[in-house]
Amino acid sequence: MKIISNDGYVFNQSKEKIYNVLCDFNSYKKWWPGNIVFKVILNLPEKVGSKIKIKPYGFLSFFWTISEIYPNEKIVIKYCEGIYTGQGVWSLQRQKEKTYVNFSIEIESNNLIIEIVNMLFSIKRIHKRMMKKVFFRLHE
Repeated sequence: MKIISNDGYVFNQSKEKIYNVLCDFNSYKKWWPGNIVFKVILNLPEKVGSKIKIKPYGFLSFFWTISEIYPNEKIVIKYCEGIYTGQGVWSLQRQKEKTYVNFSIEIESNNLIIEIVNMLFSIKRIHKRMMKKVFFRLHE
């Protein structure tokens, strides 16, 4: 099962400020919804190679590994080890006095439980609702 999603939000803050928050992996638990558990496994100073365990809704888990960094522009994430594999990308673009932040994913799951949940509830819709909360909390 493949999941492709693209979500964004416009912020009044600078790209640099938002980028710094996105690179502060320990802060994710503060601005992601409480039902998404983040555990930083490895937090490297250069960020590439850093690893985070994510457990959505207290359920099955997966890992993010930071695979590429383009300061103040883009963070590329590899989904690995767990219920999802694929890629996610945080990207930032300046638009006049504002910053557009986008999070896109192209991931796959071969997990039977995820397949069943998707048949009942649509993982893509669940992800889109969650990302609205993520952007709202990041804005706060």
